[in-house]
Amino acid sequence: MHTDSRAHRRTRFLVAARISAVLLALSAPRSARAQNEAPELSSLRPPASPAFLLLGVSPTEVHRPTNPADFAFTLVNGTSMLSELPENFALEAAPYWFASRRMLTWQEDNVRSPIQSFWRTLAVTTGSAEIGTDEAPVTGVSVGSRAMLLSGRYSQATIDSLSALQSALASEGGMNLRLAAVPLAALDRWLANEMGKPGANRDSLRAEYNRRRAAIDDAVLTDPAYQKQVKAVRDRFNDFAVRREGHMLEVAGGAAWGFPDRVVDAGRLRRWAGWATYSCERCFSPAGPPLTPVVMVRYQAGEDDVGGDVLDVGASLNASDTRWGLSIEGVWRQFTGGSDADALYRIAGHLEYQVRRDMWLQATFGRDQDTSREGSLLAQLGFRFNFAEERYKP
Repeated sequence: MHTDSRAHRRTRFLVAARISAVLLALSAPRSARAQNEAPELSSLRPPASPAFLLLGVSPTEVHRPTNPADFAFTLVNGTSMLSELPENFALEAAPYWFASRRMLTWQEDNVRSPIQSFWRTLAVTTGSAEIGTDEAPVTGVSVGSRAMLLSGRYSQATIDSLSALQSALASEGGMNLRLAAVPLAALDRWLANEMGKPGANRDSLRAEYNRRRAAIDDAVLTDPAYQKQVKAVRDRFNDFAVRREGHMLEVAGGAAWGFPDRVVDAGRLRRWAGWATYSCERCFSPAGPPLTPVVMVRYQAGEDDVGGDVLDVGASLNASDTRWGLSIEGVWRQFTGGSDADALYRIAGHLEYQVRRDMWLQATFGRDQDTSREGSLLAQLGFRFNFAEERYKP
């Protein structure tokens, strides 16, 4: 029956699938960084959630479904079976990752075409909030999206780490095979012997085989030697984050509507906006700390009572290492749409330095766009603490 070879092929497939899943999870776009990695300093990049920015809200809970069924359930539940406008609702989804991507390896995701980059980084957001007053209630609903048309490639340090992780997981999978080999061989012999008996109930035997096979898998996963190797892999790569470098082009857009008294027919477009940001990490500093220039264009338009039409053009220069980061940026703002307001500009510098593993020193100095307003002088000095490692265990 060749049950022994089938069992080993199944185990090898599961190990390979786990390696692909772990590597793909690390290589997928994300905003989180390793605890020791220098922070993202530029404020010129498109917002993570354009829909929330246009509403002027910061939701405390954002639904992030990971498959089509969860997405449909969240949307239907938030809109009372699609019968009314959602209330205080926030949803963010990445459509490309709804489907299983186990067959996509990190090597294939290293360099992307513009189309691949767009679909793999596309995120769609929608939200609602009360933006009126008690006397004049208005429900705001917004939608937005962001994606990268160019997303660079993995840095050499990331490639080295992913290769080491792949080897470590393969070694872990090899131990899984070795620990399971003897009991699986005995189980396969038992099945072959029982199946050969006259009047054997094949369905019952297969069910018993699967039960015993699951017990063997559980025993292997809880084996002290296997757990020790798993812990070693986790400890080694617990502080690892994927970094991409090269040409980056990120775009985003969104629109927000207002519905007085939650009346659909009374709704009107209040704001819309579009962003485009180009950056190039390590294009000009192949050795040493990464030096990243950033250029941004942003246009916002809508009703005069919620900000008017503005065009922002900005640039920044960022340098960072594992323990420090420095950013200098400037933004020029021009009012459009027939406005006669004078142009404004903003210049600011920001420094972060890691004093110890769980504490960063932060300093900002500069001037905001409208110098006649309170708080237009940017002068801040403080500390940021990270207690995550002490409070939560992986």
